[in-house]
Amino acid sequence: MPWREFADWCRAEQGVVQGWIERGYLPTIKFGKHRMVNVAALIDQLKEDEV
Repeated sequence: MPWREFADWCRAEQGVVQGWIERGYLPTIKFGKHRMVNVAALIDQLKEDEV
């Protein structure tokens, strides 16, 4: 999911999400110039943290 769309989806400001990405809090994939949040990997990380 494009990171700006992810910010809208989780109702966070784009600057906040951009900071999360820069700090490595969100798993991302880069396609050319586009940075995408890997939502599937994020869900897997959250499931692992539940244990």
